[in-house]
Amino acid sequence: MNMKILLAITFIYGVVRLLTFTKLFNTQLVGILNSIIPYDEKSTLGEFFHLLSTWFFYFSLIFQAWFWIFSKISL
Repeated sequence: MNMKILLAITFIYGVVRLLTFTKLFNTQLVGILNSIIPYDEKSTLGEFFHLLSTWFFYFSLIFQAWFWIFSKISL
C-alpha cells in the first residue's frame, strides 16, 4: 500500500512535471515543496527549497524507472 502512494506522488511530481516542460502544456508544474509551502525562489531559503524540489524531481524519475523495470507487474 505504501509503495502505491509513493508511486502516485512520484508520478505526479516526476513524469507529469517532465511532460509540462514540453510544448504540449502552456504552464509548468511547480516543485513539491512550492506546492506545499509557497516561497520566494530568490531568497536563501527559497533556493534551498528549490534544490530539494529538484532532487525530489530526479528521485521520482529514478524511482519510476526502477519500479517499472524491476518490480512485479501486479500491483
